[in-house]
Amino acid sequence: MNCFSLCQPTETQSTENEAERPSDPYDNFLDGQKKRNLEWKATREAKWAKVQSAAQAVNSQTDGSSNERDRRQEDPIHLLRQQLTAKTEECP
Repeated sequence: MNCFSLCQPTETQSTENEAERPSDPYDNFLDGQKKRNLEWKATREAKWAKVQSAAQAVNSQTDGSSNERDRRQEDPIHLLRQQLTAKTEECP
């Protein structure tokens, strides 16, 4: 036997050591961090969907009123343009 073979742990020894060793606190922290990240992402996506649906509802409500407002604003503008055209034709 050489020194190298004696210094190397065998597969059964390393498996036993891993089973006996308590869990690493850093691994526990990383697992918790991954869980919190997934929860945060799910919450963020839910809030985004809620905001998008609310924005679409507001847009659908304002579409009808904006058309009426555009018609009211268009009438005076149309009348003023007609008056301007008539004045331009009168005065060469």
